[in-house]
Amino acid sequence: MSENQDKINEQDSSLKGIGGWLLFLCLSLTILGPLLIAYGVFDIWHDLSPLFSRFPFLKTKSIIYTVILSGIGLFGFYTGLSLWMKRKNAIKIGKIFLVTYLIANISESIFSFVSVMVVVGPSPYSLPKALIFLLGGITWSVFSVAIWYSYLNNSRRVKATYGEIHT
Repeated sequence: MSENQDKINEQDSSLKGIGGWLLFLCLSLTILGPLLIAYGVFDIWHDLSPLFSRFPFLKTKSIIYTVILSGIGLFGFYTGLSLWMKRKNAIKIGKIFLVTYLIANISESIFSFVSVMVVVGPSPYSLPKALIFLLGGITWSVFSVAIWYSYLNNSRRVKATYGEIHT
């Protein structure tokens, strides 16, 4: 084995384990994500419940949103634990979670846009703001998922921790 290869192997073995960005991802999935989801669910119910009598579909939307967000939160928590415990299929679970998260966020952004258009109506003031919110939500979701998916595919720490075969 060459001297360069020995240095690379030594670096990779020092990266083995939960640390750096991988630790941040695990903490985000197991602690930060559930807290943000709980706040989001509370905020939706707090903001929209006064409108339920005038717009009954908003109550249905809030129930669906709560169920989906709760499912995403539980799946994220499971994913974070799988990564943290270095389970054999943790990277695959992580990638499935990221795709699920992306689909849920894009769907929610579109549904929120439609809801705003129904409640407020497409006016010269509301339409541009709603479109910016829609495109911002979708863009952020795609960007964040692309970054984390790429990290799971290309990180030396991930490869050192879970092995080449599992990434």
